[in-house]
Amino acid sequence: SNMVLARANNIKSGWKSLFNVFTLCANDTQPAIARLAFDITEKVLHEYFELVSETFFIDCVNCLAAFGKRGSELTVTATTLEDLSKRAIQGLGYCAEQLAKTKTIGSAQNKTKEGAMFTSDSADVSLWWPILTALSRIVTHPLIDIRNKALNVLFNILRSYGSMFNAELWKLIFRGVLKPIFIDVSHSDIAIVKEGEYNQWILT
Repeated sequence: SNMVLARANNIKSGWKSLFNVFTLCANDTQPAIARLAFDITEKVLHEYFELVSETFFIDCVNCLAAFGKRGSELTVTATTLEDLSKRAIQGLGYCAEQLAKTKTIGSAQNKTKEGAMFTSDSADVSLWWPILTALSRIVTHPLIDIRNKALNVLFNILRSYGSMFNAELWKLIFRGVLKPIFIDVSHSDIAIVKEGEYNQWILT
């Protein structure tokens, strides 16, 4: 941890490899390893974001997504996985906030004629999609507190920055982010919920 953070300014292209390692740690069976990896990821996110945002933004988002989904098989204690998952979900919200402020390479810098900052152009979709779809998938997590956290962050993003999206991008979000949530509720993922928790799951 100290080595990575002390040499942060010199890591350059090595961030991709580090995020790949941290992503693998997200599903480690030893909670201590997962927690250490996430602590480093979180510190990088908030203190060295400018070093990773231009080239490794998506790698950072995918890493957070892995921690957000952590424990979906219920292989570790609820307390451990809830803590890491909730912090990771909050991190995804932070990435969305930074993206909306156009602090990442490839994000739109000029408004369209309709006043939208982001469109269905591949450059914009490639940045927003990993964040929104990650949250959409986490909404099907078996633990209700994590589901609620993901759902709240997702809809806060859409409420806060939706006015910056054009109509075509909204269509993509509806088909690829919102609609799958309701499909998952009524199909496969509901099978992992204990019978006594069915109503609570639906009320999410």
